[in-house]
Amino acid sequence: RVWSLFQAVFKASPRSAMDLAGQVRFEAILHVERVFNPDAKHGKSKTTVRTISQSDASETSSSDEDSAESNADEQVAQMLPAVSNVSQMTMSRTRSDWLYPDPSQTMLFLDWDDTLFPTTDFFDRWGVENGKPLCLEMLDKERQMYVQEWQQSLKEYMQQACALSACVVVVTNSRSPCVSDCIERFVPELAEVFDRQENAPRVVYARECVKPSRREQSALMTPVRIRLNVNHARPSVEEMTEEMTKAKYTAMQREAKRFYSQYPGQSWKNILSVGDMRYEHFAVQEL
Repeated sequence: RVWSLFQAVFKASPRSAMDLAGQVRFEAILHVERVFNPDAKHGKSKTTVRTISQSDASETSSSDEDSAESNADEQVAQMLPAVSNVSQMTMSRTRSDWLYPDPSQTMLFLDWDDTLFPTTDFFDRWGVENGKPLCLEMLDKERQMYVQEWQQSLKEYMQQACALSACVVVVTNSRSPCVSDCIERFVPELAEVFDRQENAPRVVYARECVKPSRREQSALMTPVRIRLNVNHARPSVEEMTEEMTKAKYTAMQREAKRFYSQYPGQSWKNILSVGDMRYEHFAVQEL
């Protein structure tokens, strides 16, 4: 039976071939259940198996490729099982795997500072004051063009990201409400993307997802007047990397668990992370 399924792959479309791969995995799960739980009642699939011979494949000419692919897809549809009386968890997980490339199964994590938002340019290189809206008239023409192009590109990027993924999450190590403040001050037209009712990007402040480290707790307990003179108030590069990575990982893990629990047996699938620092890289690898 498995050989017949794989023979059909050579004449089926890519999507049907993917469904066949899920079917083979499904057959294996049923077999394992029968071996280790023989007393359970397993439904029998009413399936018609049709073997596609090598001679049949060779007779299909290049001009008939579309027709052959369509016929093969029909054969694949007949091979896919209509199984009943199988555990709901097994069925749900297998069907969930068939949806692997769908946007409803894809997560996209985006960093904010120096990824979506040019933090270094605005505050360090241009000297833009904190707490005040950006005034384009105060910038030279080259920088005005830069800001306008960035504003338009960022909005288009976020709209396209939300079209390709049902779960776009901006994960930042900045303090709340940094993202909303930056949108209001520097790119107000982006607010409509974040405020819409359906499929809007989520904003997660990663450092709020973890308990303060011992160093941070100790620093908070130190009187403000002498806090800056205490060694533990300034972490090393290794400590900072560890803390930022842990915060990102914890936030990503929480969001992934939430997103991939929409129905019983939903499996984790496409998880993408875009950022400029090693924190995002290490965190998504760990995830």
